[in-house]
Amino acid sequence: MTDPTHAETIVVRPDADRPNPTWRLEQNLSTATASRMASASELRRSYAHSARCLYRELIDILVPRGCAACDLPDCSICETCASAFGRGGFRELADALMKSSFSCASYQGSARAAILSWKNHHDEELTPFFADRMAELVHRSSLVEWCYDHRVHSLRIVPTPSSPYAAMRRGRMHTLSLAYAVAGELQRQGIDARAQSALNFSARTIKAVHARGARGRMRRLHGNVSVRAAHGLHGRHIVLVDDIMTTGSTIRACAKALIEHDALIVTALTLASAPVAHPGPESRID
Repeated sequence: MTDPTHAETIVVRPDADRPNPTWRLEQNLSTATASRMASASELRRSYAHSARCLYRELIDILVPRGCAACDLPDCSICETCASAFGRGGFRELADALMKSSFSCASYQGSARAAILSWKNHHDEELTPFFADRMAELVHRSSLVEWCYDHRVHSLRIVPTPSSPYAAMRRGRMHTLSLAYAVAGELQRQGIDARAQSALNFSARTIKAVHARGARGRMRRLHGNVSVRAAHGLHGRHIVLVDDIMTTGSTIRACAKALIEHDALIVTALTLASAPVAHPGPESRID
């Protein structure tokens, strides 16, 4: 017989072993609310996409699209003008490990017109075309082969910076899309490549188009290109990316700033390079 003084006290809670119906209802309502919010978000994105498509179609009707370089109708860039981006070359870049920079095209004629339309006149339909040309340049420059030959398995693709005024006027950092294209193609070749906006440009007074000649551009750039300290580029292999290379002052100023932070410049890739006065016998890449 059990001693009543040592009997175990059991407290029975009627709801302890049964699910709380109020909690279950709240959970169902929460799930339903989240589902409705997700559906509403998807619906808004769908409406926005449809509105953009409709806007583009209306613009095409009211203002028919023409080639960015020659105005041939019904195309963003015609085949003839696009072929100019397969006739690039290379220029000496002493600070680079590859000792050269590479370009998709010569900065003249149809190539110049197309780039300026994209850069300064918001012709963003050309972005996929230029991204593809930069991806092709990765191979034409033999960058992939150089990386494997020198056992370089990681790269940072750094776009040259725009001034705050230019970036605000354009509404975008246009060279970043080129850097993403280069990084993406290198990744497809098995190289750990990442686009990284690692440079600042602080000049606010003189526009690039007003800085004539190499000396004028160097004065504009002097002391105004800086590295973002948080990015930690010490010992990293860098590929610089720019849209246009004229005197080469911008590329050299960016390379100098990065080298001062112990980064290693591999090469520079650009959409176009201005013709040099006395090109060497091997200034063309095919």
